[in-house]
Amino acid sequence: KLGLTLAYGDSSAGDNGWNQIILGYWGDYSTGSTYNHYIKTRHNAAASPGSDTTNAIDFYLWKGGQTKTDLGTQHGMSITVAGVGIGTTSPKGLLHVHQTDADSPSVSGWASGTNMHGLILTYDGGPVAGDLGAEIRFGQRWWSSSTSLAYHSGIQGYKQMGDGAFGGGLRFYTSREHVVKYPLTLDMDGNVGIG
Repeated sequence: KLGLTLAYGDSSAGDNGWNQIILGYWGDYSTGSTYNHYIKTRHNAAASPGSDTTNAIDFYLWKGGQTKTDLGTQHGMSITVAGVGIGTTSPKGLLHVHQTDADSPSVSGWASGTNMHGLILTYDGGPVAGDLGAEIRFGQRWWSSSTSLAYHSGIQGYKQMGDGAFGGGLRFYTSREHVVKYPLTLDMDGNVGIG
């Protein structure tokens, strides 16, 4: 059964084929669609399963500095068989975030809301000292006869300074039979607490 079908995808070679969906701004009628983002697809019947990054949907964005009638050239994201790439068309895992320039940590940058690079996890809450913030959580199947997942360990940000002040660290946690333990804590001054 077929619904809406868009052709003109291309193989993995070349410039990834035609722009199959163009998303433009129609505010300047004299020049047609402007500030254009677009979506294109790649197709490769000979790709290796599992690590296949040549069958993909690619998203490109218009960016400042281009002529308003240009098609966007800034790659934003690729969805491939192997995974999702942000800043890369060939992800090396389920999620691969790639940046092309280094970023130096800066408290003034964080406080003023300056755009930073890489992967950023935030939590809209927890302003009081001791409050836990965003986390990376680890889990897996807990029983061979069930597909249910159990989450058993992780890393959480936490706030050390009081409401209205900036400062925090990381807490690594584990668990056993639903009892959470914090075996390692890294505080805002770089001190490491064990146990």
